[in-house]
Amino acid sequence: MHRRHLVLACLALLAACNLSERVDPLPDSVPGPHQILSYAVEPEDTEPDLTTGLETQYAYLPAEASARVGRLVIFIPGTFGQPQGYLRIVQAAAQYGYHAFGIAYQNDRPIGNYCGTTTDSTCTERVLREFFEGVDHSPEVEVTEAESFTNRIRQMLRHLDAAQPTEGWGNFLTTNGTPRWELISLG
Repeated sequence: MHRRHLVLACLALLAACNLSERVDPLPDSVPGPHQILSYAVEPEDTEPDLTTGLETQYAYLPAEASARVGRLVIFIPGTFGQPQGYLRIVQAAAQYGYHAFGIAYQNDRPIGNYCGTTTDSTCTERVLREFFEGVDHSPEVEVTEAESFTNRIRQMLRHLDAAQPTEGWGNFLTTNGTPRWELISLG
């Protein structure tokens, strides 16, 4: 049952992404592992309106600019998970050329529990979209725009770019400040 929810979550996240822009493929071989830089970021330092998911978030990237592939990996922990529990995954992405971080969010309840015994076949998708966008898609959950995945990602990138402007974190945001989903992989 958990695998089904993970698949649905990935499909919902992909559906919400704008993948219309062409992206050049990665080089045939990405050398590594590389030395990495690391940052610990408190979510409330990125967005003062957060009230849930306040566990420390961790960001990594290759120390050498020439080792960076211009892509971002974002790890979103599952139910009850915290970013610190998945550091090795995020670190491994950075060792092989990616900017990478894990985000904290309100995940104290399995997605399946939100929909309970409803007969609405779109319930899970609508709950996931609300978590992703912070727009009211479902009466089963209340996620504000500030608490949404999209805003947490945007604010984390803005924070990292302001703190480390030469490291390329801002390259993953459009000029109007939205994530450049075509350069981002979610896991």
